[in-house]
Order: sequence, then C-alpha cells, then structure tokens
Amino acid sequence: MRFLWALLGLLTIPAIAGPLRPGDVILQPMRCYLCRMIEIHEQSDFSHMGVVIDVGDETWVGESL
Repeated sequence: MRFLWALLGLLTIPAIAGPLRPGDVILQPMRCYLCRMIEIHEQSDFSHMGVVIDVGDETWVGESL
C-alpha cells in the first residue's frame, strides 16, 4: 500500500473539516510563493485540492505533490 502512495505522489494528512466522505474533493489554500502566484493568476483563495480517502477507520486527505 505504501508503494502505491509513493507511486501516485500522494501526501496524506488527517482530515480536520466536518463530515467528509471518500471521494469528496476539497479546495485548500496553501502558503508558499508558488501557491500565492497560482491564487493571483486564478483569482481564487485556493491553490491546491485534495481527495478524501478512507485509511482503515480514519478519514484522510490525499494531496498531489
């Protein structure tokens, strides 16, 4: 399973927000220079997205790197 995560380039972090279900897509603001450039160009508060996944009995967010 860990090989699959590395292969897909996913970084997983625990989901903090309300009732999320596997497959939900969330938009995320990130704070870095390139992220800020994306937000300015897209005229958005968000520069990244994540997909909600279940890992055992926990809910996580998979992010692309």
